[in-house]
Amino acid sequence: MSDRRSQAAIAFIVGTMALYLGRSDAALAYVKAGLQPLLVTSGVVLVGLGLVAVAGHGHDQHGDQPHGPRVAWLLALPPLALVLVAPPALGAFAASRQPIRPPPVLHPRPTGPSGSAAATRGDAFPPLIPPGDGTAVPMALGEYLGRDDQEPYTLAGVRIRLVGFVTPQHGGRDGYLLTRFAISCCAADATALRVAIRGDPLGRAPDTWLEVEGRWQQHTSNDEPGQPASDTAVLLAESVRVTRQPSGPYERGFPL
Repeated sequence: MSDRRSQAAIAFIVGTMALYLGRSDAALAYVKAGLQPLLVTSGVVLVGLGLVAVAGHGHDQHGDQPHGPRVAWLLALPPLALVLVAPPALGAFAASRQPIRPPPVLHPRPTGPSGSAAATRGDAFPPLIPPGDGTAVPMALGEYLGRDDQEPYTLAGVRIRLVGFVTPQHGGRDGYLLTRFAISCCAADATALRVAIRGDPLGRAPDTWLEVEGRWQQHTSNDEPGQPASDTAVLLAESVRVTRQPSGPYERGFPL
């Protein structure tokens, strides 16, 4: 019976961990927000099974096996470590290990947090309407990359606000890459989205989260006078502010 009690205890611990992750922002370092209810549900089931098993076998005594349950408790260390010393979300190190890929093909969205108006016929993206107070249009990095690749004229002349963390720009180029990871399910399928930031006179440490406001700049594959070439979309910074990591550090995966 000691093995069954140990299994019940492990189920209870793992279920408690799933409940903790599902009810806090800690899970967002591993999975997208839509999976948190499933974590809560699985946690409730595991905790319930553990309690039922313990109650059903609590009357059993096995004095001839005093070490079995104690050794089995070592199995609880990995989940406890995950809760007590949770690793951070993916950052600059992981992003630097991924090659820069072509931007994803995005489907049009009639409206969005960037204040977009209805899409015009033939456009993949709706036109951008800047707020009346003169503030920048907030935009996800994925949308910025998609617009830059497919319909860059929708970005021309519009002040844009992007949020991401710093990834160093290699190859002797000035500036840095503002980065976010996009996930479809969990961190295991994460893809790094990067926008080259130009015009920031300060050196920025890797993994520093920034809110950058600026304007789209056309980029080419060849060096232009006074302007380094870039393999990705470029934002010419007009203001840069250090900010906190969002509670949801990942952008959502892209529709096919």
